[in-house]
Amino acid sequence: MRMIEEPITVENDSYFGGTTTTHPSYAQIGASRVQGGAILYGSDFQHQNYITIRIASSKLNRSLSRDWHSESTMPYIEVALSEAQWATFVSSMNQGSGTCCTMTGFNGQWINGLPPNKSRKEQYRMEADQNLIDARKNLAKLAEAIESSKLSKREKEEMISLANKSSREISSSMDFVMKQFGEFMENTVEKAKVEVNAYTTSTLMRAGLDAIKGGQLHLGEE
Repeated sequence: MRMIEEPITVENDSYFGGTTTTHPSYAQIGASRVQGGAILYGSDFQHQNYITIRIASSKLNRSLSRDWHSESTMPYIEVALSEAQWATFVSSMNQGSGTCCTMTGFNGQWINGLPPNKSRKEQYRMEADQNLIDARKNLAKLAEAIESSKLSKREKEEMISLANKSSREISSSMDFVMKQFGEFMENTVEKAKVEVNAYTTSTLMRAGLDAIKGGQLHLGEE
């Protein structure tokens, strides 16, 4: 159960006087669009545009019959999200365990950044190579099982020949398939970057034009 605590108000020593009110629950949250290279958790490539969300402690200031809020110089927490992560975050409430984000600041301290992304193509290749090794081992075991079976010599030779042929074909075709897959993924990622950047730019332009039109409309009404 949450306890109740009264806010604390103190007089300011500034020229304009006024008061400042604080409370442990007072906070401010803000989101910003950032330009500049960033490596983000949960994303496979470097981003030139991303979103940051910060939550900081807040205080209520009052002077000259006016209220305004101000935050601490360092937020309690600041996180960065790719544009795709931001879209998932705002559109998938009450789903799963949340969206990946990259913590950049916490409790008054900056968090160390991530190193450049390792090649995912190489990771998949290593996994495929291991699967190939396992497949060849299994085919070798199959050949041994056939050799020790009660089949006729001719049947054994035919089945062992098929197993050896399968092992050779797997080895020779896997390199080609992985190369083609790698090139396809590289092209797909590059195309995705272009599409995302184009969509983001057009969305921002539309939002700016709508804001300008709205302002002109209000001016016309006045």
